[in-house]
Amino acid sequence: MKKEVFAERLQESMRAKRMKQIDLVNKTGIRKGTISNYVNGKYAATGRNLVSLARALDVTAEWLMGGNDERSALSDEEKRLFDILQKTEEIEVSAEEQQIIFAYRKADPSIRSAVKKLLDIWEEQ
Repeated sequence: MKKEVFAERLQESMRAKRMKQIDLVNKTGIRKGTISNYVNGKYAATGRNLVSLARALDVTAEWLMGGNDERSALSDEEKRLFDILQKTEEIEVSAEEQQIIFAYRKADPSIRSAVKKLLDIWEEQ
């Protein structure tokens, strides 16, 4: 991903939500200097910061990273997957785990149904 594309999409999303950098700081817990670096194209977010920004801006992390995926927000099931992954080991969601979630988005309904059942079982434990 090019950091310039990330910065452009981040700025576009902020404008659409009428958010300033301080709003992102407050919603995500990411330091102001880090947000500034993202907005100015010095760095692109990864891991937990990427997920936090996507959620705060109501867009997909894949779109924010420059992917061709739809811009729309994560589905409830995708949010549950992110939450479970982050709670399970108290670590950032890895790139591999993010790809699993993005694959879920593109899966047919029978696969999504199976994933939902697994999530229900996992949450009951």
